[in-house]
Amino acid sequence: VTVPYTVGGTAKEGTHYRVLTPDPLVIPAGKTAGEITLALLDNVLPEDNKTVIATLGTPVNATAGTLQSHRLTILDNDPAPAVSFALSGSQGAEDSGPAQIDVVLGSPSGKQARVEYAVTGGTAVSGRDYKPASGVLLFEPGETVKRIEVGVQDNKLHEDSRTVELSLSNPVNAVLGAQKVHIHTITDND
Repeated sequence: VTVPYTVGGTAKEGTHYRVLTPDPLVIPAGKTAGEITLALLDNVLPEDNKTVIATLGTPVNATAGTLQSHRLTILDNDPAPAVSFALSGSQGAEDSGPAQIDVVLGSPSGKQARVEYAVTGGTAVSGRDYKPASGVLLFEPGETVKRIEVGVQDNKLHEDSRTVELSLSNPVNAVLGAQKVHIHTITDND
């Protein structure tokens, strides 16, 4: 008996699995079953579970039974990537424009990842030395770098350098990495 078959689903051949059984499936004379064998591949990419659906075609030398397809779910086993600041600190003169602070994922992900950020401390005064900064960074699948912009303001006062402390919190589809706080130092130019 020969049975043609197709393989589909949300999983991608060559990325999530490889088909090892030639098409059509051959069931030798005297046997009552055959197997379609797949090799599952670990792509080391955090992502949603994937499905493989094998569907039988019209058999030769037999009639089709009632169950013509089989669904296999590939469970993802890859850990969520760590999200953290690229550096622990930075500095810039108060007249140098916005501070650009990078946040990175430790590895690419197949899922959208997000993390909240906010100013949580420092010696700089909100509204006088910088514009308030808070929000959510969204990393689309495959993205590994996002940037926070802190609007540093030139207050025209002669004073010591001041700091802005930024923190990351509440990651989704990621975990907080070791560098979850960044200190930006605003140096006086007056």
